Amino acid sequence: MVLGPGGEVAGVHDPGGTLPRSVAATLSTEPFVDRILSGQTAAEAELLVVDGELVAVGATRLDAEGAGGRPVGVAVTGRRADDAWVAQLRRRLGTGIVLLVGTRPTLATEGIGAYAEQIADAVRGPDEAVTVTLPTGPVYAAAADISAGDFGGRIAQVVTVSAAGGLTRLQEDQARLLFLLALAGALAAAAVAGLVTGRLVAPIRRLTAAAAAVREGELDVSVPVTSNDEVGELGRTFDEMTASLSAQAAQLREAARTQTRLRARLEALTGSMSDALIAVNPKGQVVTFNPAAQRLVGKLDVEVLGLGLDEVLRSVSSQERATAVLGDPTSEETAAVSLLLRRADGRIVPIAATAAPVHDTPGDEVVGRVLVLRDISREHEVDRMKSELLSNVSHELRTPLTPIKGYAEVLARRELGPEATQRFARHILSSTARLERVVGMIVDYAGLDSGSLTPHCEPVALPDLVGERLSHWRRELPGREFHPDLPRDLPPVEVDRTMLRRCLDELLDNAVKFSPGGEPVDVLAATEPNGSVARVRLSVRDRGIGVDDEHLELVFGDFYQAEAGETRRFGGLGLGLALVRRIVEGLGGDVAVDSAAGSGATFSLLLPVSSQQAVAPPNGRPEGSPTVPVD
Repeated sequence: MVLGPGGEVAGVHDPGGTLPRSVAATLSTEPFVDRILSGQTAAEAELLVVDGELVAVGATRLDAEGAGGRPVGVAVTGRRADDAWVAQLRRRLGTGIVLLVGTRPTLATEGIGAYAEQIADAVRGPDEAVTVTLPTGPVYAAAADISAGDFGGRIAQVVTVSAAGGLTRLQEDQARLLFLLALAGALAAAAVAGLVTGRLVAPIRRLTAAAAAVREGELDVSVPVTSNDEVGELGRTFDEMTASLSAQAAQLREAARTQTRLRARLEALTGSMSDALIAVNPKGQVVTFNPAAQRLVGKLDVEVLGLGLDEVLRSVSSQERATAVLGDPTSEETAAVSLLLRRADGRIVPIAATAAPVHDTPGDEVVGRVLVLRDISREHEVDRMKSELLSNVSHELRTPLTPIKGYAEVLARRELGPEATQRFARHILSSTARLERVVGMIVDYAGLDSGSLTPHCEPVALPDLVGERLSHWRRELPGREFHPDLPRDLPPVEVDRTMLRRCLDELLDNAVKFSPGGEPVDVLAATEPNGSVARVRLSVRDRGIGVDDEHLELVFGDFYQAEAGETRRFGGLGLGLALVRRIVEGLGGDVAVDSAAGSGATFSLLLPVSSQQAVAPPNGRPEGSPTVPVD
């Protein structure tokens, strides 16, 4: 068959005159014809089911001479699955064949055609072998699916049928052969064992006895084995090992005695090297000042050794002297306090300090005091972030709850007309959606932080996804303009569709919120190289207030907001951009921002390009692909 440039049938050659007309109509509308004509591929092969028959086809592009390789048609050739094909398959496999199209048999080899229905009912699925009892005797039947094209899916099934008797005999022969091989191997092993036992067992017994003596601590033991084989070499090596062990044991005993003398002092001085360690004598003078203490206080040990503790540790409060809160150097009491320490450079650091007395030996008088200091700036920052988060959450939850409660009380207490009732209901729904978005953001952030929320990536066409989200935003904000600029030939990206939709909504919400003048919002996309792998940059650009340089590096941080407190101009939890960053990094991408104060901002998602075609959306065709009419 020859198809023209529009997929129309230009000519058909049917030597047997048995080609159904439906074959020509079906082939002219097949997707692989469109792919060849559009230049996506030069040749393809497909399996089709036409009028209940299995048809195998191959197609190649026809190019016009002198037209620069422009496709002018498609040449298609193929054949049906008929009796000759089944006979050929039987000769190659050596078994009976039943071909199922749909759920019923259409072809069968000679001898089993009368039982094709029974065999088809017995085989339930692919890769399954069953025994079928026929009037002629039991047979084994195994099925395999025949799939079609790039889109997969079963279009037919081939069932091979073999006589059960032949397989049973083969199994018996194999079992008999394995038994004979095992018996021969056992006899050979017994013979070899008998030959080597006398030569190996006696020396090995002596080696075993010597090893037991070494286990009991007799390191001077030796083994009298004089043979020149491997066992003799093992005996000589054993003697050398015991001699070496004896010498090393003596050295270890001396080292252990030395280590015992040093261990008590080393543990007292280096037990908490990750925290600041300060020791003072009974006069309150600093005698030990480790490197962590130098970093915390901001002074070198040579500057503080010999000074009083109050001179080294300066509290922010003049009433809180170090010796007053941490205890007298000769005190038997322990102390654990928190205070604000003023470093040598003037910076204030919150610390947690513990102090305990030091005795030369247990029961003796106090010879000093040891202090352990820990910087708790991070804990203070976490507490501050928690306080801000609780404040923001309470504000963001109270804002939509107030109108929900107010409108609900009015609806419950007063009889209103249909128009007012509908208007109040719309306000309640709008506030509920805002409340749901806040709760969803907190839940998603917690899921990403704990690892319980993982992406399920698939090929996604950005033009369709962006179009769908912009349609939603135009319905929500009728007076706002959204301008998309995405090329239709943009390659699909490998992302989680739901998570990417969430990221795009967060960026659009951010652009709308920080464009109080109602300026348009642009959504752009383009492919850009990333070494040897390309990726797609999806950007949302606004013309709003922009971001100051001092905040530009921090906007994707957790709980970060340029304005803090409940009196800020713009609401939010400070989690939107942090959530976007975590999602995109989890998808194998990256985020970027380009902005200046008063000049708007452009937030970009750098997404990995998929190596596959885009998956089909709910309308049944791949995102970003042209619509092809199908009968």
